[in-house]
This record gives sequence, C-alpha cells and structure tokens, in this order.
Amino acid sequence: MRPIVVGVAASTILAGSVASAAPDATRAVRCAKGAVAASVGGKRVCLHADRACTRRFDLQYHRYKFHCHGGRLVSDDWAPLFRPLRVRRLPRGDSCPAATADPDGDLSRWGFGGTAWGRGPAYPGTPSAESDRLVITFEYPPPRQSINAGSKWSGQKVNWIVASTYDGLFLIRGRQLDGPLLLRFGRGIVPSAALRARGEGDHPSSVRLRERGCYAFQVDGFGFSSVIVFEARQRGTE
Repeated sequence: MRPIVVGVAASTILAGSVASAAPDATRAVRCAKGAVAASVGGKRVCLHADRACTRRFDLQYHRYKFHCHGGRLVSDDWAPLFRPLRVRRLPRGDSCPAATADPDGDLSRWGFGGTAWGRGPAYPGTPSAESDRLVITFEYPPPRQSINAGSKWSGQKVNWIVASTYDGLFLIRGRQLDGPLLLRFGRGIVPSAALRARGEGDHPSSVRLRERGCYAFQVDGFGFSSVIVFEARQRGTE
C-alpha cells in the first residue's frame, strides 16, 4: 500500500505545480485614471465608459456599475437614458420631414446666435443650407486635410446648445430614416454611436455621416426625449 500512497502524493504535488504555473486570473491590473479594474469573463480588464463590451457578460459588468449597450459600456448614471430609438422609417425617395425653427424663439434666448431647430431643451447649433428647415451639408469622402481623413465617416460640426432650464445629463444618438445607417459623433476613425454631455450652455461636437439622406437625432435627458429630423446633403451632388 505504501507505493500507492507515494504515487498519490506525487500526483498531488505535480498537480499543485501545474496549478501554480497557470496564469493568475485574479492578479491585480493597473488601469489608467478614470478606469475601473475588474474581472470579466475570467480575465482582468480595465473598464471605462464607451469601451467595447460583450453582451453575454452584462451581469458581470453590473458588479462594477456598468452596463453593455450597443456593444459599448455605459455607467449606471447614463444607463436610464439609453431608451429605444423612436425614429420612424421613411421610404427612400420620400420628402424628408426636417425640423423647423422653435416657435418660442431662436438661440439668443440662451446667449447664442442662430436658429433653434426643434423644441429643445437641447438644440443642434449648426448652419443650415435652407432657412426654413434643417439641412446639414458634408463632404464625402473626408478631405485629406480634414480631421476625419482616413475614416469611413465624414461629418459636420454641431455645437449643441442646451437651455438654462436643464442642467442634467443628456444623451444624443440617431439613425437614418430612409436607410440603415446610424449616426455617429465626435472624432476618431470609428466614431462613437452616442454623444454624452452634461448641463446647460454649449457643447461643441460633430455629427459623422457616410451618405446623404434623411436622419434624426434623438436627445434623451431626465424628464424629456426629443427627436430632431434633418436632411444630410452631400456637397457637389445636388
């Protein structure tokens, strides 16, 4: 019986050696400022808003106060604003029901110049190619000298103006009415599908586009949700 006992002990020691040689999935990882060290899917990772995520790990993200929405992480503060998009479909070729000016007044009410497109409290401050409806123009492909050079998404600057009556978080997303494309925002070769901002005043950004058509912004805040339709017109193709 003694050789058998020795064999078992040797096997136990060998197994222990193999286990100790395996990577330690719980070992701490250093994260950049603003990121959260976490263990997700058996791996140590650094979590932060807008990081790519995997839907099947959503419950694990919850432990660190994040949610996986549309393939990107959002924090608990923003999660309630990721409401379903209420942008209706429009047959290609139909007239685009672009937003008109707010009948309550222009942006001078909030200390800025220009037309207040939509009903607020967040307005897309951008030049329109037509005076009575919102038409945003863009160049495609992105010019070589532009900040969007090398990306599949061109774009146009949009300075979001928020009324002094709202001082909370707001989320901007959107998509094409007469096609399948999502709107994207800000800089980058692959820009974000959502724009997050907080508080009243101006919030400089850009809307990123790949083709002309009829689109809509959906702006979600606490206590409101608005849809602002616009026509995207590619320069040189009119």
